[in-house]
Order: sequence, then structure tokens, then C-alpha cells
Amino acid sequence: MSSPAMSPPPLVRSHAPVIPPMWVQEVARIEDEVLAAFRGFSAADVSDAVGALYTMSPSLRPLYEPMGRLVGRALTVKAPPGDSLAVHGAVSVCEPGDVLVVDWRGYVDSSAGGGGMLVEPIQRGLAGIVVDGAWRDVPDLKELNFPIFGRGTCSTSRAKTQLGEINVPVCCGGVIVNAGDLIIADAEAIVAVPRDQIAGVRAEVERVMRTAPPARASRKALFQGVFEAAGGVTRAWHEAEAG
Repeated sequence: MSSPAMSPPPLVRSHAPVIPPMWVQEVARIEDEVLAAFRGFSAADVSDAVGALYTMSPSLRPLYEPMGRLVGRALTVKAPPGDSLAVHGAVSVCEPGDVLVVDWRGYVDSSAGGGGMLVEPIQRGLAGIVVDGAWRDVPDLKELNFPIFGRGTCSTSRAKTQLGEINVPVCCGGVIVNAGDLIIADAEAIVAVPRDQIAGVRAEVERVMRTAPPARASRKALFQGVFEAAGGVTRAWHEAEAG
């Protein structure tokens, strides 16, 4: 009797990337004096100086309130959405004044990290976190006054199996951030200042802060001049009511 025909094994397809993961080390660091100066600037004022291309989406927000201003150097992480292995790797090498900037592509169905993993990095000087995704244990971080910005919270923690990259260019909140860039965040905005533009941005913010705001009469004159140049028409209330 012939043996029954055996079904072929299921076809398993897998594609391993040919680009190896990157970990950039010895990133140039912004001077502490510069960080101290920017702590005196609101994120909105810095946003005016850098423009919309370097101001993150308002979908990223403080994960608790009230929250103090965050100023520091970007320690960037590009991690596969849903896997936080690279995030754990990055916090293990943080230096004083670093801000962890995590590119998780807006993924919020699990957490990119939690409070327990931050105890030792905070003691070493980790300044804060900006995550394009979710985090957990936020009440614990609030008690520590540790600044954290993101898209939301999620209690789910998943497997840590996929390598990501550290200190490479990332996209967070729609803004490209490079390792070592300056990060300023508060209740109104999250801003990334390219490292080679810091001096110019600082000078502009300081110039604006020195300049007195326009008086009411000056604002009225500005509006009236543009209004009249456009051929604007004025009329009294009773004339408008009469149609």
C-alpha cells in the first residue's frame, strides 16, 4: 500500500533588511550656558524665530499639567512602532541635559516606555522626553516633575525584540530632529532648533524681547493703513442696519 501523500510545508517568507541599524556616538554637545539662556525663552517665542517647519504638531502635548519648561539636547531614537528595545538602549546612555526624542510614528496602542526605566536615567540628568507615541506611569513622572510630551498614554507594554537606531535623524511631530539639536517645550509648543542655527535664533529672540510691543495707536495705524490701501469702506452702525 502506498503511503499517503504528504502536504508541502507552508511557505514562510521573511525579508531581512540589508541596511544595518545605526548607533551614532560622540555627538557634539550644546554648551550649558546656551541651555541656560533658552530656559528664559518661551517655546512660542522660539517658534516665532524658527518658523513652522521646526515647530512640532500640537497633537504632541504635555502628558500632565502643569508642566515646567523643558530645554535640552536631543538624544534621538528611531524605533519600530510597538517595540521599545531601542528606547531602552538610548536611555541607558543618556547624559546630563539630554532630551529623549522618540520617533514612534504616532503609535499609541502600546507604550514606548514607563516610569521604572527612567529612575536611573533621571538620576544621571535626563532632562525630559518627547515621544511621537504613548508613554505610561505618567502620574509617577508628575510626582517627580519630570517633563514628558507625547500623543497620549497607554498601559500596554509589548515585546522588546526589534533593533532600532540611536542618534540618527528622526521625524517627531512632523519635524526632522538631528541628534544634538536644541529642544524647547512647554505648555504651548515643542520646538527643535538645528544646532548650527542656535546662535541666530537666540539673537532674534533676544532682539524681540528687548523691543517694546507696539502701542495701541501704532497697531490701529497699521491696520488702518492696510484697510485704506485695500479700498476698505467705513460706515456708521445705523447705515449698516439699513442695508
